[in-house]
Amino acid sequence: MIDNMRDIQIKKIALLGLLIISGFLLAVLSALYSFAVALGVLLGVLASIAIFVKPEMGLYFIAIVVPIGRFTVPGLPFFMTAADVLIILTMLSWLFRKLAYEKKYKMVNNNLFVFLGLFTIFSGLSIYNCIDKVGGTIEFIQTVEYFIIIPYICFDLIKSLRQIRIIAWLMALMSIPFALWGIYEAVILGGRAVSIAGHPNAFGIYLAMIIPLAYVLLLNENNKFAKLILTGALAISAFALMATISRAGWLAASISLVVINFIKGIKKTAILTLSIICLVALLVSFYLPDTVSQRFQTFTKPTSATTGGRLQQYKNALEMIKAHPFFGVGIDEAVRYNLYSEQEDLSQKGGGEIHNFYLSFAAERGLLAFISFITFVFLYLRRLYKLSNLKIPLISDYSLIFLGCSLSFLVGNMFHNSIGRGNGNLFMLIVGMALALNSIYKAEYVKT
Repeated sequence: MIDNMRDIQIKKIALLGLLIISGFLLAVLSALYSFAVALGVLLGVLASIAIFVKPEMGLYFIAIVVPIGRFTVPGLPFFMTAADVLIILTMLSWLFRKLAYEKKYKMVNNNLFVFLGLFTIFSGLSIYNCIDKVGGTIEFIQTVEYFIIIPYICFDLIKSLRQIRIIAWLMALMSIPFALWGIYEAVILGGRAVSIAGHPNAFGIYLAMIIPLAYVLLLNENNKFAKLILTGALAISAFALMATISRAGWLAASISLVVINFIKGIKKTAILTLSIICLVALLVSFYLPDTVSQRFQTFTKPTSATTGGRLQQYKNALEMIKAHPFFGVGIDEAVRYNLYSEQEDLSQKGGGEIHNFYLSFAAERGLLAFISFITFVFLYLRRLYKLSNLKIPLISDYSLIFLGCSLSFLVGNMFHNSIGRGNGNLFMLIVGMALALNSIYKAEYVKT
């Protein structure tokens, strides 16, 4: 009893000391810089302390900031977002706990990680063909972060359905301010909604991933207040998605919702929710009538400026694949594709970035990496589909969320390449949660 009281007193003293130090740090940084900078630094320090005390907290912080690709850490010679920093901190805390407390280490018995590993290895080999080998090496390090570190940490740290629910809800809640920011940009400032993503197509694909997540959460929620919040998140996200004027985002969200309803079966709630989404899409068209209608028309006009430019990009990508089939032209070297194009006018080359995630992967990293990734995607989606058809409520519901989010990312990136800008981290966070869900299902429901 005395020991417990002593522990409580120590915790109170430690908390009081942390508050005093935090206040002092906030005051000093506010005097030297600004309150916004001071608050950002303070929140970062507190998040770092929480992560090192409990690595699982890192996943919650990552879920909050993972889509933010517009703002990066200043002063670095490479692209690093707040989510990248939190991922590194979580990884270090996780490794420290592994080394300090676990004497035996087990290899992951999951063939999906095998294909992710093969993809990463073949991507690394493509550095040999890079003109800028330093840039290629930095991109390879980010590949390791996206495709190995994020999913494995999620797989290892997530042990309960409650953790998955918290992360899913954090993603849904954070979409509200992000989407409102995008609506403000489009309606008040004028132009396409960009918000925290840094690019309208990247923001569109992010929203296309959030819509099925909030949609499935809403269909399975019983609390009226929670339903109201999720309905608002859906409506605001649908409004913001239209405001991005992103064809990739529109198509991705539509396909994922169709697949979800095909698997789950149409119900009254589903019809009501889809009606809300369609109504919001119709309302926003009154704010941006000409732009939206023109954007829709480009689906059937291959001669339009954007569509024609992308067709040229795809042709150039095929030229690169033909020239370097096995290991590609090198990571992040697609911008140099004019070396493989007969046209001298760069304006007719479709720009420096290939607006197709898959062709970009095949051209830059080679067919070996591309086949490894496609095999992973096939096995991953097949596993999610099987889980979503189970008669186990939470398992099937969360697997349906991950299936919808993943489809939105994979479909949207057929017309864009947003592996960066936060969406790559978000997608692999979803993958890691899905693998953890599969592990929970096997541990709790499959008899060995």
